[in-house]
Amino acid sequence: GIGFAIPANQARAVIEQLREKGRVDRGWLGVRIQPVTEDIAASLGLKDTNGAIVASVNANSPADKAGLKPGDIIREFDGKTIDSWSKLPRVVADTEIGKSVPVKVLRDGKMLNFKVVTGRLPDDVAAANDESQSEGKKGAEDRLILGMDLRPLEPALRQRFNIDEDVKGVLVVNLDRASDAAQKGVRPGDVIAQVRGQDVRTPSDVAAQVAAAREAKLGAVLLWVHRDGDYFHVAIKLDGEK
Repeated sequence: GIGFAIPANQARAVIEQLREKGRVDRGWLGVRIQPVTEDIAASLGLKDTNGAIVASVNANSPADKAGLKPGDIIREFDGKTIDSWSKLPRVVADTEIGKSVPVKVLRDGKMLNFKVVTGRLPDDVAAANDESQSEGKKGAEDRLILGMDLRPLEPALRQRFNIDEDVKGVLVVNLDRASDAAQKGVRPGDVIAQVRGQDVRTPSDVAAQVAAAREAKLGAVLLWVHRDGDYFHVAIKLDGEK
């Protein structure tokens, strides 16, 4: 078997909650996060990969009420440095519910300070987390960009790929298997909602942001992508399009 060492003060807190409530409540921020990979760091012009990048924010969650946004990189939570994305969930979970904590976030190259009042992790979210841990017509604007065949989100394509009306962006209908986008897991049916933090609605919008990234001599470009009702970030290298 595998033994886990639990700090004494944390163990006492767990025992106390079990005695009083019959359950252990965990702190909740209400964000989905990703690691800041080297490619993502390069796309943002960062010198390190510290922190956790926000992929999506739950509506009316503590993070939403505090003003956090997708693309924010959380560097510090309640005075604790977030040097790895995997550290943030543990720190948040151990934070007292209802406590107002300072959060330092990197946004558009600037460090911003927020105050977040931690909530209680909802039962359905906790269950989902536990489960996951245990287990058209081509138009004139169409371009092959970074190895991706992109199309505007037209009604026929929404129906074909089962994409809700409230999802905005540019649809990936196909891609070169040898491209970096394919290697990073981008696939047909994904919707690119933002490039470099800017909303995109047409392939030309995507091309313009890619060109701007090249002009800025960035090593990669950051995409915010919708898939199956959720969002995530992916950084695509700019060292040659395929």
